[in-house]
Order: sequence, then structure tokens, then C-alpha cells
Amino acid sequence: MVTQVIQMFLIPFSAKAFAKGDTAALTTVLEKTICFSAIILLPLFLLFFFLPEQFLHLLYHGKFDAAAPTLRVMAWMSFLVPWASPAASYLLGLGKVRAGFLSSVALMAISLPLYYFLTPILGAQGTALGLIIAFSIVTVGLMLYLHTLVPYRIARIFMRVSDVWVVVRDVAVRIVPDKRAR
Repeated sequence: MVTQVIQMFLIPFSAKAFAKGDTAALTTVLEKTICFSAIILLPLFLLFFFLPEQFLHLLYHGKFDAAAPTLRVMAWMSFLVPWASPAASYLLGLGKVRAGFLSSVALMAISLPLYYFLTPILGAQGTALGLIIAFSIVTVGLMLYLHTLVPYRIARIFMRVSDVWVVVRDVAVRIVPDKRAR
């Protein structure tokens, strides 16, 4: 779901900015999107990694408590989605559809052997681990390729945290009425 929301905004934006040759806007929005997405998904990681048993029990009343170890492994996707989703959206917006297709093929080519070897050894956790490993490799590849088109800097992505507080403040000002204005 996070991926679809990101794509809804980034594909048209990146297409327009690329057509205008506005590399600065492409870079800024990419860095902010990765940073914001990571901050939004951090609580999910914490919940799924540290409290999967409680979460599943609360949600399914004990029916799927055995899935907690798998959910704990899948929690690591919270760190990959903020990088992969904007990268894939940008590549589509920049007209690099073939790269998006090849990344899907690569994900399958990498994950299937990992599933084959890890699932018999680790069960469902092995399958989840195979997906995490394959998705990590593909995400790194997407980000390296995207860097040839949009000159982002990883350090600037982490420095964008202060921008999050500006957005939160601006949203809070709109939601919470100012009592002094009355």
C-alpha cells in the first residue's frame, strides 16, 4: 500500500521534472521521499520485530501466533521499501520502464534459488529471509542505476529528518486551531 501511494505522486512528478530538466527538484523530492517513508515505516518495524506475538494475538486472537517469527523476519522490509518504492517510481517516471521490468525479473531470478535452499532449512522464516535478501540486492541495484540519472546523496537523505519536523509542524498548525486567533 505504501508503494502505491508513493507511485501515485512520484511517477507524474518525476516525468514532469525530468521533461523540464529539473534535476535539483528530482534530487530533493527523492531524498525527502526516502527519508519520510523510512520515518513513517520505522514504527511498523519496531512493532513487527519486537512485538510480533502480541500484535498477531491482538489482531487474530491466537489463531496465527505461530507466524510471529516470520513476521519478525518480514519486518526488515520496512527498511527496504522506503528505498525501492521511490526508485521504481522514478524509473517509470523517467521513462526507464525496461529497468523496472528487469528489476522484477532479477527479483525472481535471485529469490527462487534462495527459497529453494532456505525454505527446507528454516521453513517459512527461510522463505521470508530469501525475499529480504533478494529484495535487498535488487534495491541496491535500483538505487545505483537511479544515481546515474538523479544525483542523490545518501548523507543528504539522512539530513532531511529536519524537513519532517517542518511538515509535521505545518500539518499540526492546520489541524489544531490557533486559540489566539479568536
